[in-house]
Amino acid sequence: MDKTIDFKYHPILLNEADDNELAKNGYAVFPFLEKEAIEKLSNYYFEFQKEDPNHFYSSTHSPDFEFRKKTSNFIKEVISPLAPNFFKDYKLLGGAFVVKPANGKGILQAHQDWNIVNEKQCRSYNLWIPLVDVTIENGAVFVLPGSHSKKHSYRGPGIPSIFKNIENELWEKLTPLPMKAGEALFYDHALLHGSPANKSDKVRVGIVCGVVSKNSEMQLYFQKNNAIEIYNLDEQFFLDKNPMNGPDGLKLIGNVEEPQSILTKEEFEDLFLPPVESKKKSWFEKLFG
Repeated sequence: MDKTIDFKYHPILLNEADDNELAKNGYAVFPFLEKEAIEKLSNYYFEFQKEDPNHFYSSTHSPDFEFRKKTSNFIKEVISPLAPNFFKDYKLLGGAFVVKPANGKGILQAHQDWNIVNEKQCRSYNLWIPLVDVTIENGAVFVLPGSHSKKHSYRGPGIPSIFKNIENELWEKLTPLPMKAGEALFYDHALLHGSPANKSDKVRVGIVCGVVSKNSEMQLYFQKNNAIEIYNLDEQFFLDKNPMNGPDGLKLIGNVEEPQSILTKEEFEDLFLPPVESKKKSWFEKLFG
């Protein structure tokens, strides 16, 4: 039996087939950047990043707030002229580089991204574009198709992931998405996804940009004293502040009434997996033994 929850979906991709895929599976993959744009972005990254990071890196983590803004603006300058070819009734948010170091580093456990809207009323997305070809060996994104629509959850600073007790057991349930440089993975923030360590000898560089529907009201969810609070949010908050420190000046607009519990393996399988689970996928033992 399909356990999909009810939520309002507003079409955002111009290509009808891609939009149907996004609504059903929580993601769509399509060509986006040409070679010239890939080189422009790559050159910018390697100009400021002289040494490979030692762990998964996002330019939004930089303590230099001016650098965050400059980098976000640069990425949006590349993406903005192309976006009308793919999206409708949309708004681009901040952009960032997302990087996996080489030689077995940079694992990103399976997770859902933070809510930045009321997901019962509308959806929010990431546009992720690798600047190199990605495979299971160098840190491709892995996803659980349809997981964006199986359970409402609240995600933000201080809020424990509902998957925190079963993170290592999620990998064999995910599907890898090998991609060519310049292809876009456009995915719902509620999609369960992760990426294994980069086992190649070269850094894996990509960019990401948030996207919401044009008239969406943005929100931040923050846990305080075991209660989840809701705050008004705008995109500048992620460029001007350190979100991990909490709402920091944002306006409190409400509280989440329903409690949120951590899932057991049995609850996860009942909610998120099809009735008959297939055997371990061929890539699993290659990566994890």
